[in-house]
Amino acid sequence: MGLELEVCLGLARAHAVLRRRFEAELGAVHGIAFGELVLMWELGQADGGRLARMELARRLGTTASGVTRQVLPLERVGLVAREPDFVDVRGGSVALTDAGHQRLAEALATAEHIAGELLSGCSREELARTTRFLGRLAG
Repeated sequence: MGLELEVCLGLARAHAVLRRRFEAELGAVHGIAFGELVLMWELGQADGGRLARMELARRLGTTASGVTRQVLPLERVGLVAREPDFVDVRGGSVALTDAGHQRLAEALATAEHIAGELLSGCSREELARTTRFLGRLAG
């Protein structure tokens, strides 16, 4: 097996381990899934806590309909709100609600704790190098 494929398979295994760990604790403590945390984090990084649905899809690496499927459960519990675009009915945006901002802050504290435990054996230099590598890989 080539080293490139070995790295890709290793990344896939690592992603599965990370996702399981985050899913378990985020679900138990905050009632959200890891993917929902990522979606909410992207919204939280945006100006006004709001993104166009297509931009959110791009950032999440999914489609506009995929975003809609992810947003529906968060909307039902009041963590996000969909806002229509009256000019382009296919458009619209998604915004964090006040409750969403609060839940995100709480969930991020838990996520920071989990990440600290998972990566406690890594040096700051290793983490920085890995962050740069993943950034290049993700484009």
